[in-house]
Order: sequence, then C-alpha cells, then structure tokens
Amino acid sequence: PIDPHSGGTWIGANSAGLVLAVLNASQPPTAATSGLCRSRGVIVPGLLECERTEEVADRVGSGTFAGMPPCRLLVVDSCTIRDFRWDGQRLDRHRWNVDRPFMATSSSLGDDLVETPRGQLFDSMLARGATFQAQDAFHRHSWDDRRDISVMMSRPDARTLSRTVVEVSADSVRMIYQDL
Repeated sequence: PIDPHSGGTWIGANSAGLVLAVLNASQPPTAATSGLCRSRGVIVPGLLECERTEEVADRVGSGTFAGMPPCRLLVVDSCTIRDFRWDGQRLDRHRWNVDRPFMATSSSLGDDLVETPRGQLFDSMLARGATFQAQDAFHRHSWDDRRDISVMMSRPDARTLSRTVVEVSADSVRMIYQDL
C-alpha cells in the first residue's frame, strides 16, 4: 500500500524477514499535537534497510517522529517485537520476545475503547492455536451489535478498507495486499 501524502507506506517487509508497520494512535488532541502534519508514511521506507529489530531500535529516536501526529511503529523479526509509541511529544519503547501470538490495534474512536474487546477476541480465537485460519477468522470478525469497534469495522464515517498479510518463512517473505 502507498501513502498518498508521502509516496511511502505504512507497512513493509524486507528479505531479512524484518516486518515494520505503522498504526495510528488515537488520543485526545492537545495544543502540542494539533497542527502536526508530517506524513507517517516516511517511517517504514526509511528503516527497511535494517535487518534486525535491534538495528531499528538503534536508529529510531524522537526525531524519527518529529512533526508527526501520534502513532505506533511495530517492528518484528524472528525473535523480537518492538513497539515504539509516539504521543506527539514523547517516544516510549517496548520489547517482547516472539514466543506467543501478539496483537496490536488502533481506532479513531479511541485506542482504549477497542483494545480490550479486540484483545479478548484475539485471545479466545487463537487459544486453540495460532493457525492461518484462526488469524484470518479474527481479521474477518465483526460483532453484529458493535460493528463500530469490530476488527472488520464499519460505521457511518469509516470502515475497514484493506488487509495486508505478511508471511515470513526461512526462505521467503511474501506480502499480500487485499482491497476490501
């Protein structure tokens, strides 16, 4: 997928098996974050030359996100998940080992509104195993009575428009973009 504002992208993978994705981060606007307009689409292309999450961690700082609205940068390799959270002023860093399924989500309604129900759904759907079928079912899920906070979200002002799947194996990396 191409970011129309910068020509960049919000998701990418390279031949080393490094996967990077930018998520919006919804927070109430403040005087400090209003007017931030630099496109977040420039982040991923600028880091795709890295081979490991540690390399990304060494390169990413507050300057990476300067002038950008709040967002999260997720970086995954075969061993590690790194989550960089930018609130418009400050950068927080988190690190996990890749030892179980991991979910990150966002919503313009408020990240805090969707994280718990989507997280509980993720845990229940992948409890029997993190198969491709279980992951696909999770991404297609929509609650009849809460389409606004569903994974396959739909509401009057917005809806899920696409899905990108990245498959990394020992000898290949494949990205599949699906226009919904």
